Amino acid sequence: MSNHGLFEITQLEDTQAAWEIFFNRFYSAEIPKQVNVEFDAKQREFIPRTVKKAKHKRFAWDEETKLAYYSDKDGRTSHSDDFDDFLKGNRVKIPVELNETDFKRVEQAILLGNYEDELFKNKNHVFYALWLFKLNKINRQQLSTLLARDQFPENYPMVKTFPILDKQGEFTEDTQQMLIPILKNNYFTKLKDWHLQRFRLLIQAAPKSEQVFYISECDPHSVTVEKGDDQLGNSLKRIEAWERTQYQDRLYDLHLSFGVIEARQIALKGVHAAAECLRLGQWPPLDGSLF
Repeated sequence: MSNHGLFEITQLEDTQAAWEIFFNRFYSAEIPKQVNVEFDAKQREFIPRTVKKAKHKRFAWDEETKLAYYSDKDGRTSHSDDFDDFLKGNRVKIPVELNETDFKRVEQAILLGNYEDELFKNKNHVFYALWLFKLNKINRQQLSTLLARDQFPENYPMVKTFPILDKQGEFTEDTQQMLIPILKNNYFTKLKDWHLQRFRLLIQAAPKSEQVFYISECDPHSVTVEKGDDQLGNSLKRIEAWERTQYQDRLYDLHLSFGVIEARQIALKGVHAAAECLRLGQWPPLDGSLF
């Protein structure tokens, strides 16, 4: 099968290399050797590094000397470069008491992609997920999916989560009926059959928690259903860029895990595709910095 000049993805082994190349373009998830890698319920605050440029082998520019350099390991404290980039200078205080039993339970549920676990109904699970990311037990992609799923308003909740693949690694019937038409028709992607083969293999190699899509009640603040009341979402919907689907004769908003979003990008654009690097804070940043 031709890869049209993109990184070759024709078998499962290719996808492991593709994901590795994709992630290695960004900040390292490696935890410095001196950092404790055990969960500590007494630690209830995550603090960004004092030395902002302290990233392992990170290319940087010195404005004073006008020279490029690789920053060294000095100042790499507390956590990985990836976690520090996620904090983006923000302190995170955990307002609740956590415990190791629930920490391990959330870890297991995420690794299995078991979103039916009752702990996900408790808001505390996002703090356990943050701890798991800090300890490099899950990646930023997985944390981003969990944070996104936690943002749904009570009036327009998530309804159901669907696995994309069956036990044989093929697209499920639900995927073929709901997700594949969207992947093929989205104005900005329009995946062809050879893209979908790459996409399927990429999903197969992704963490279980990322091998899903999910639906929620339609939010009228995004796409209105009333005639004459048009919003940005309506314009996106008209060009097949707002993802909605029919399920059991009802219309729902359809959402992708961050792993699915990035798998779609790699399938379409290759291993140098854009990534969804979620960071804490507001947009635009108050300090005027973008990175």
